[in-house]
Amino acid sequence: MGSTWIATPQSWPERILPHPLVASRRSRSTSSTRSIATELGKVYGPTIRFAAATGMRPEVWAALERQDVDRAASVVHVARTHVEGVTKAYGKTSASVREVPLSAAALTALEAVPPRLDTRLVFYGPRGAHVNLPNFRRREWHLALEADGIPPRRIY
Repeated sequence: MGSTWIATPQSWPERILPHPLVASRRSRSTSSTRSIATELGKVYGPTIRFAAATGMRPEVWAALERQDVDRAASVVHVARTHVEGVTKAYGKTSASVREVPLSAAALTALEAVPPRLDTRLVFYGPRGAHVNLPNFRRREWHLALEADGIPPRRIY
């Protein structure tokens, strides 16, 4: 499962510590993530497993293209975001452009997503376009949580 990391001025770059608030509130167990992914099916299930394994926000994984994934190096290059139907070639800050290491769970999730010929996107909606995040949350995410007995909450 991914987590948020911060660096303290005294430790950068030698040591990176987990943020104490994030470390204390692990929201989902691995079995819960698996059951939610099962509820979401073949289209969105691998996406959620990937998001849980990397800690990426929906606006980031929704913009990933196949060229961003380096399976040999087990990293994904984050270079853009997809917000409110618009893909931006940058994030909030210069630190948003980065490489994210891929765990075995993230690589397994990527293997479960077949590439489509009509899109460069790694994670796509049913028609091959970007995932419409508001619709996804309303039509898929909240229903999967409800089916799993989890109260509605944001995806990240």
